[in-house]
Amino acid sequence: MIFAGLADENPGTAVRPERQAWYFAVPFSIPRILGGTNGWPPCGDPCAAKGMMFLASMKDDIIRLKRERILEAARDLFSEYGYQGTTLDQVADRLEVTKPFIYSHFKSKAEILGELTQRGILAPLDAVRRAEEIGGDPKTRLTNLVHGFAEAVVAHQGEIAVSNREKNYVPMESRQKLKELQIEFDRGLAAILQDGIDNGQFEIDDLGLTVLSIGGMMIWPYSWYQPGGRLSTRELGDGLAKLVLRMVCVQDIVGG
Repeated sequence: MIFAGLADENPGTAVRPERQAWYFAVPFSIPRILGGTNGWPPCGDPCAAKGMMFLASMKDDIIRLKRERILEAARDLFSEYGYQGTTLDQVADRLEVTKPFIYSHFKSKAEILGELTQRGILAPLDAVRRAEEIGGDPKTRLTNLVHGFAEAVVAHQGEIAVSNREKNYVPMESRQKLKELQIEFDRGLAAILQDGIDNGQFEIDDLGLTVLSIGGMMIWPYSWYQPGGRLSTRELGDGLAKLVLRMVCVQDIVGG
């Protein structure tokens, strides 16, 4: 029996023994997976390649899990103490790992912040992409976009809050990426609105102002939405969709 991913490239990155089960609770028997003697498959055995591919995939999954745990801990600490008030020692202590473990996955605290801020905009951007993939008339696509955006805000509320509060500390390379993602989102929303103008569904005097206004209204619930509160995620999306459709002068707001 082994614990997958227990050893990192740098021995100094090992997780404290009492936390090994928390990070690496994926015990498995190599002989059972690969079918060879003492855990190693016979040379040329077709199972060998499949087994090694399985192990490589598992290793990638565990690396992603480690990064996720680091990002979650950093996000929570940034929310509690602010970016400037949080150290990587605190992140390591929160996870009960050594600081070299953090450095084996992120170069710096700034890189962690950059990753969190990108996630804060990638999720809403995916809502635009999905709305376009699903298709339909402009009203349908706009409604689907708003619902997808609401789901993204609820799912990534912590990341969005941190990215808005700590934007002055985001590293320059991440700022450029964020700018590109924001432009893509604005263009996607503008395209839907323009299609609605062209086919007579929407009446908009200033397209640019409307894009900014809708974007701002959809993102703001990160600051006040309470999971488990008065509104479910679906009800939040429904309410925002009605407000957005009223903004663009759709007469039959829900029906039709």
